[in-house]
Amino acid sequence: MNQNTVQPGLFGLDRSNRDFSQANSWGKNQFNNSFPASLTCYMHSQMIKLLRQVD
Repeated sequence: MNQNTVQPGLFGLDRSNRDFSQANSWGKNQFNNSFPASLTCYMHSQMIKLLRQVD
């Protein structure tokens, strides 16, 4: 594969059991399960702290 080729994927999910180069990996259920993990990886990399809601 060419070094300059960008592969589709979600941030931080380099070792996922999903193959994001396949269209069915971007379906509603697959995406909804993968996105929160990716968002958490991104927030950690940017040192964004989670806010806790206090009732």
